[in-house]
Amino acid sequence: MSRIHEEDRSLIAQTFEEASLHGLGFHFVYRIDNRLGGYKLVRSVGRFRDDESGGSIVGIPYEFVEKLRVVGFEDNMIPR
Repeated sequence: MSRIHEEDRSLIAQTFEEASLHGLGFHFVYRIDNRLGGYKLVRSVGRFRDDESGGSIVGIPYEFVEKLRVVGFEDNMIPR
């Protein structure tokens, strides 16, 4: 978390919280320190997965080349 831009950390925490509470898929874009004095954009895509232990967040982050910040939730209307 230390390399993630300070302003984006709460967005990530809130996204994980909402995905966990409602069993949703998500994607978001955030800034990460590139260790060269600037930031690069990273996109994370994932979902909440129910399992025997109570569930977990699974997903993948990758470098994002567009100059855009967006958060979205999947509306699947399937009860958990």
